[in-house]
Amino acid sequence: MPDLTEKRIYIFGASGAGSTTLGARIAKDIGVVHIDSDHHYWAPSDPPYSKVRSLDDRLASITKAFGTDGWVLAGACHQWGRGIVDPADLIVFLTLPTRIRIDRLIARETERFGGRILEGGDMYETHKAFIEWTLQYDDPNFSGRNRNLHEIWLSNQTKPICRIEGNIP
Repeated sequence: MPDLTEKRIYIFGASGAGSTTLGARIAKDIGVVHIDSDHHYWAPSDPPYSKVRSLDDRLASITKAFGTDGWVLAGACHQWGRGIVDPADLIVFLTLPTRIRIDRLIARETERFGGRILEGGDMYETHKAFIEWTLQYDDPNFSGRNRNLHEIWLSNQTKPICRIEGNIP
């Protein structure tokens, strides 16, 4: 079996597609560090996900997390972190039907934050906006992160790309 501890893998897709879960599993299986881009994009805050780190801080934080060996970077960061994924040996792109993604996200947010995301909770508006933002991923005219932009980026890559489509355990 080849030594995979020096491999660098970038996994991304729409929110809720499973990049963090898959990334953590692969990193554990091959013995490399797992880096979730959200942990570097968002500054610690309460309520969570309400303060964005500066670009310089994000890039410095991820670069430090990479270390000197292989890694698995999960989460769509190639647009704001131009160059940060360049060292990847493999790009993995996950797609999943919107309804499944939304159901996963709502379940995840409910588990993490409970009543805080319900109407009247301090995270209700943020959660509602996040779900609305996520619903627009398949709209090519959406100005935020969307599948069309991801496909364009992928079409310009020269590294191997693994596409994983559908709800695969």
